[in-house]
Amino acid sequence: MSRRTLGRMLEDEYTSMKSTLSVILSKQTHLCTTTDAWSSNNRSFLGVTIHWINQETLTICSGALACRRIKGRHTYDVLAEMLENVHRDFNIKDKVTVTTTDNGSNFVKAFSVFAEVQRTIPDREEDDEEEEEEEHAVLIDITDILNDTEEGYSLPPHQRCACHTLNLVATRDIESALTQSEAFKKISRSMTGKCQALWNKQQRSPQASDIIKDKLGCQLIVPSPTRWNSTYHALERLNTCIQTKEQELQETCERLQVTRFKLAELNLIQEYVQVMAPLAKAIDVLQSDKMAYTGVLAPTISILLYGAYKA
Repeated sequence: MSRRTLGRMLEDEYTSMKSTLSVILSKQTHLCTTTDAWSSNNRSFLGVTIHWINQETLTICSGALACRRIKGRHTYDVLAEMLENVHRDFNIKDKVTVTTTDNGSNFVKAFSVFAEVQRTIPDREEDDEEEEEEEHAVLIDITDILNDTEEGYSLPPHQRCACHTLNLVATRDIESALTQSEAFKKISRSMTGKCQALWNKQQRSPQASDIIKDKLGCQLIVPSPTRWNSTYHALERLNTCIQTKEQELQETCERLQVTRFKLAELNLIQEYVQVMAPLAKAIDVLQSDKMAYTGVLAPTISILLYGAYKA
């Protein structure tokens, strides 16, 4: 199959999927979108997804709107323009009630500058007050308008991602702990270095991967910087090995020429998993495709705070 033929097939499939999704979205009255920007292989991209609640089953439905190349720097105004264009392409600009992003400063500024006022229906008294105020003349300096060259993009109200916020709370607290205690910092770095050495061996060497599987009965989970909770799940797997096969773990380290874990480092892994478990489970609940309702957020945070208080 030629590259040109493959390109036409992909283009036809994209057009068909976009048409089908547009028909579905045309029947919805309230929608929300999520968007994120990232870089890979020296290229930047903007991804946008769409979400709504099925009127009959009350289940969450989702779709992918765009994955577009960002040329140049992804500054706040560039992101605002691209997101508005995506909303216009699917004719949903006036239906999107909120857009969720992470806490990146570029997204925060884009919505602080270009987001509309929260879409609410004012009551009759507020309407009357506005009508009375409109009777008075308002003087406007025409030079301010002429000098204003900023593009007038119009974005929906903004919502910061609760999962990303919780993840920042955890990472910032850990960074703070590292600066407050030299002893903790030393043990933490030593433990992290040995764990990273094991993860690197498994990823880069099929022979090392086989040794780990034979000795521990499972593969290690390797953290990913783009996945929340990945460090927790990686250390949780190691902690399970410590609890059930500590001797085999130390022997694996020797065979892979990784320095054996000290008792203090093993204890730190266990304590990390114990402390971070409630937060990791809360994030898993909130980032679920089927449980991401607003009504789930408050109870989840309350249970998390209660657990922290009890601890």
